[in-house]
Amino acid sequence: EPIRSEGTLALSGVKIPTVFQYVQGQFNFDLPTGTIDAKVPYRFDMGTSPMDFTVSDAFLHLADVGLVEKGNVDPVISIPSFGIDGIQVDLRQHKVSIASISLANASDHVWLNPDKILNLQALFAPVESGAAVERPISTTSPKEPAKEASPWSVAVKEVQIKNHTIRFEDRSLSSTMQAKVVVRSARSHDLAWPIKGPIPLTVDQTINDTGTFTLDGQMVVSPFQADFTLALKNLGLAPFEPYLEQATRVGIDDGSLDIDGSFHLA
Repeated sequence: EPIRSEGTLALSGVKIPTVFQYVQGQFNFDLPTGTIDAKVPYRFDMGTSPMDFTVSDAFLHLADVGLVEKGNVDPVISIPSFGIDGIQVDLRQHKVSIASISLANASDHVWLNPDKILNLQALFAPVESGAAVERPISTTSPKEPAKEASPWSVAVKEVQIKNHTIRFEDRSLSSTMQAKVVVRSARSHDLAWPIKGPIPLTVDQTINDTGTFTLDGQMVVSPFQADFTLALKNLGLAPFEPYLEQATRVGIDDGSLDIDGSFHLA
């Protein structure tokens, strides 16, 4: 008295489906596979006001996560490896810092339906709840507004994606267009929320196995501005013929596209 504690909370090999079953009714998808590993060294002291609570050098790792539409078995999103490392939390200072966020070897199956809506939009849309619950009207006088706490800040040192495969289909066309994009590497660093400065971004990816696309530069969120150098090499045009079919009677049997330059938008 007062209560103080210092220790470590650890999870190892916790099955995600076991946890998800308690909240699955709130989502339009299922999580039939996946495990969680986590380690959270913590310290708190309730003898201070506000309470002193810190987390130091924690991590959260997800493995072999598969996300499917309800009633289906084929995963729309597969995540073999996702990690958040070097997590620091300070409750009194309202600060969170993260050393790295990494995603490796994931794959997505994305398609545009005939109604021009992406399948992921429906997948992650809020589940419609039942009839609204009527709340009693309060007859008590309003309380004094609480003193506004300082806003939370979040800093992330590095974000990295490796070997992320996206298979895309445009089913809104008379002939379905199919494309395969492999993000070999995407990186950003020194990110902060609230967002103040520019966000750096570097991307290296392939398109339909033969084309390559690289992008390097930065963007500012408010007011929005983007400045990038980009290069597109040997992008085969034949797979994109369904877009031409909507407006012309021209077919593409072969050919490729190269672009090299800089991009500015403000």
